[in-house]
Amino acid sequence: MAVLKKVRKDLSEEVSKEAHKETHDAGASDKRISTGSSRRGRRSRQRYSKKPAKQLVLARKHMISLFEKARAVFNKDPSLADRYVSLARKVAMKFKLRIPSKYKRLYCQHCYRFLVPGKTLRVRVHEHRLIYYCSHCGKFWRKPLKTARSGTVTRSDAKPGRFEPDHLSF
Repeated sequence: MAVLKKVRKDLSEEVSKEAHKETHDAGASDKRISTGSSRRGRRSRQRYSKKPAKQLVLARKHMISLFEKARAVFNKDPSLADRYVSLARKVAMKFKLRIPSKYKRLYCQHCYRFLVPGKTLRVRVHEHRLIYYCSHCGKFWRKPLKTARSGTVTRSDAKPGRFEPDHLSF
């Protein structure tokens, strides 16, 4: 197994050296790649390297910890919670990571404020849907309700005063 990994590593190094040599021999720069068009005025695309897997794991953990810190600190300082959300989004964008859906629903997609039901978020049930309203910007979004047996929830099944989704519970 170790021999196979070493052979793969050696092959990949040889291929990368040959590719590096070919690009320098052809006169292309390190960071640019041709678009395949010879027309004037066309810019070449920038080549981005993938981040190492170890960095991606650390970035994902950091992003999740920032959301947890925002949840913990919201009652003391809501602006700090908003700052944690913006930092988590920046980490996700820098490392091209998707924010997990349970964390994505913790902030407004329009104004990027941290959402807490009853304080910065109104949750309503209307015609088989949950409707979330951001108290800061007024943006709203709908989420369909489903039950295990019929697929949808009737108004009698959903009690607006007592219903709170799992991902928004504190």
